[in-house]
Amino acid sequence: MERGKEWTVGLAQGKPSINSLNEEYGSKWREESKGNAFENHHQNIHFEWCEKKIKSLQATSFFATDIQRTSPNFANGLGYSTLVGHMDDERVVIEASSGGENENMNHTQDDALKLIKALTSIVILKAYQMKNARFETYNKFKAISIQVIKRKLTLSVLSMAPNKKFVFDERRSATIPITFHERDDWLLVFELLADFEQLLNEQDKIERILRHENSCGGAADDETIQHVFKTTDDNMNGSQIVLDNIIDTNTSLGDDE
Repeated sequence: MERGKEWTVGLAQGKPSINSLNEEYGSKWREESKGNAFENHHQNIHFEWCEKKIKSLQATSFFATDIQRTSPNFANGLGYSTLVGHMDDERVVIEASSGGENENMNHTQDDALKLIKALTSIVILKAYQMKNARFETYNKFKAISIQVIKRKLTLSVLSMAPNKKFVFDERRSATIPITFHERDDWLLVFELLADFEQLLNEQDKIERILRHENSCGGAADDETIQHVFKTTDDNMNGSQIVLDNIIDTNTSLGDDE
């Protein structure tokens, strides 16, 4: 298969193999280019790689045991929104759950739960940050994940519905082709990337609206996130978010399936 040649002898005469590049340069030869093309195109996203700590998890607490038992709070890749000029607004979580040949089902399942935990943290933290914005606008905010299992990419989003339950949606999946006979699969890969780009653009717009509503007012008191969750400044501090029904909404994942 083409993938085997790429790793051992290179895909063409005079071209280095991945193994030889790893031996000579370590991981440096592939770190700098990751995400750069997409990042330069989109402008308002920045990616960092290799076991990055998920900061949103430090600002939230969970009470649902199925989510609490997941693996450590690090991600293979994180995408930060740079709309406001600094990188503390996590938008995309990326996990590579297996190598290209073999899959460890326990690892895959743990990564899936970790992604749900991370996305839930991002969505909850946004409620804390934008508590004076309209709850109706907040319902349109989505945290994004990409999970890689062998050659399969899965693009998913998590948001909060008007009934205060989380909605986890697998939007698209695509298998990266490595042979001539699989070439038509590139169409699904391109569709996934296009959907990812559209999601980021939509979320940029929602983020701007949330910031405007939160800072400039305009929402009636009974329309705000704070009112819907019946929160006060006393129980919304910088290290923990206490929202009514947090246990119910965490444990209700998948109830509608």
